[in-house]
Amino acid sequence: MLVSDLCSFMRGNRPLKTSAFLTKPPYIFITETWCSQAVSDSELNIQNYQFYRCDRETKQECGCFIYDLDTLKTNKVEDSVLNSLPELVWISINNNSLLLGCIYGAPDSSDNVNDLIINAFIHAPALSYNAKVITGGFNYHGINWNIVTDGYDKFVMAQEMALNASFIH
Repeated sequence: MLVSDLCSFMRGNRPLKTSAFLTKPPYIFITETWCSQAVSDSELNIQNYQFYRCDRETKQECGCFIYDLDTLKTNKVEDSVLNSLPELVWISINNNSLLLGCIYGAPDSSDNVNDLIINAFIHAPALSYNAKVITGGFNYHGINWNIVTDGYDKFVMAQEMALNASFIH
């Protein structure tokens, strides 16, 4: 598994493509892709991988992708709670045995968006997958890691619930 905060896929994709070619991770998660629908899928292609993308039209510094080896059987997941966030991609592997999620929460996300991220952490364990992986850039502004705050409590509680449900994040 390869996880990257790319800050412009179009500018920084050559090292990523080289790393994917050399190490062949089964999954690649990327946040801050900075792509829009004006960027064609062919420009984003990595050899031997299929990918799922989420572009955000309202801001440049956003977006996320999940790439998976083209030998894997994957499907995009449609779930009203999981898909309520503006920037995310969810896929399942091997007919629901594995749930993979890539979420991007911008640093200036509203409390509503942050609550939707927390809801995704709470909701995903109840889904009927053998294992779940959630990764991404959460940028949760309510956390001061030196002082326990209300935002910290909410976010950590959601992560602890997820960890107890066999999550990797």
